Amino acid sequence: MKKFQCMMEGCDCPHCRKCGGHYEPGPDTPNGVCDACILGQVQAETEAQVRDFDGNSEAAAAYWGW
Repeated sequence: MKKFQCMMEGCDCPHCRKCGGHYEPGPDTPNGVCDACILGQVQAETEAQVRDFDGNSEAAAAYWGW
């Protein structure tokens, strides 16, 4: 993975470990990953689970208990 270099001179803001963007750390940001990266991962996993049911989101939801 390419190391992100912040373009802001003297930046001391926290940076996401995945995308390198600035983020506000808190209890909902585990392991230094921003909300956008977490949501992107959840979206990719959900889409893969729906694809496993031939695009039938209702069947996937019933199976996975969404």
